[in-house]
Amino acid sequence: KVGTQKQFTEKLTTITATYTEAENIIPYDPTNFNDPKIVRPDGYVRVTFEAKEGLKLTESKAYYVKKNAKDAQGNPITLGNVELVKPGYEAQTGYKFDKWDKEDTLVIEASDIVVTAKATKLATVIPEKDTNGNTNEKPTGYKEVTFVIKDDDKTKGSIDGVAKFYVNPTEYVTINPPATK
Repeated sequence: KVGTQKQFTEKLTTITATYTEAENIIPYDPTNFNDPKIVRPDGYVRVTFEAKEGLKLTESKAYYVKKNAKDAQGNPITLGNVELVKPGYEAQTGYKFDKWDKEDTLVIEASDIVVTAKATKLATVIPEKDTNGNTNEKPTGYKEVTFVIKDDDKTKGSIDGVAKFYVNPTEYVTINPPATK
């Protein structure tokens, strides 16, 4: 019967217990409320990700990390751990990814951590070539504006200076046209 006390019949009795080692890192999807992993286990901190203006995360990732845990080599777990994969992101028009606000060397101890993707705002008008004559890369989403002389007017003069620009189509811009000769 359950709950009935019994005495061991042998003088020497061996009892064997089995257990599963608690995971140091538990990945979960913070948007899936049906996932049982979404509930934080006792003794764990949360590592989440967000993006600042100009960036959008392309996937939802989060982790629970055992407080003050160490890896198999006895080193503290850091944000750079191979199991802590950062989510993908995409830059919106007029921005480019700069960096994550926390270094991969950050040791995960006893506090929750929010890792933020930061962006750099690009100029609204970018000339085709920089001041040294090197070609600038056309940012994703930008439109190309080129000043040309109509074929019928080529005998009347030419364009001097920058004639091609990359323009952010989501912003109001002013372009200084090239001089004519």
